[in-house]
Amino acid sequence: ADQVTARALLAAYAKMGVMAMALGAYDLRYGADWVIREAARAKVAALSCNLRQGSGWARGSLLVGDGGNRIGIVGVTLSTPETASNLRAAGVDDEAAAGCYRQEASRLVASGARGIVLLAPGGIAAAQHFVEVLASTEATLPSIVLTSGSLQLTGRSEEHTSELQSRVDISYAVF
Repeated sequence: ADQVTARALLAAYAKMGVMAMALGAYDLRYGADWVIREAARAKVAALSCNLRQGSGWARGSLLVGDGGNRIGIVGVTLSTPETASNLRAAGVDDEAAAGCYRQEASRLVASGARGIVLLAPGGIAAAQHFVEVLASTEATLPSIVLTSGSLQLTGRSEEHTSELQSRVDISYAVF
């Protein structure tokens, strides 16, 4: 996908009422500053508490709802062996992930969040491992974990499947 397609996808997210997205390897291919700026233009919060941006950190969380129905959303960018070097170059700090999640979740709960939604691109295995790490600490565990997955294509040649998987990304969003 090119930048025009990425902008169109962000505009579609906004029209569907998407409030937040977490930044993953696919999202960061044009650089953190670019995707964060374009998401802001589309009025979609781009979240990743463990993404270094300039001299600080990218936005890590969002509190949504009102009154007693407030939910906290925390974005954490998770690396896999396949994405680790590209994400590190983009500014993702794997070592900071658990600590920044704990900090964001605690702040959101103190602000009235009744639950935490964790947006964790990187796949099911990485998200499960991350939640297991959190469970071994004093962290507020997420109520819901949303992650990206791999597109499974069947009934096609291996060459065709591989080519499609390199072009298709399964994403998620919070409505």
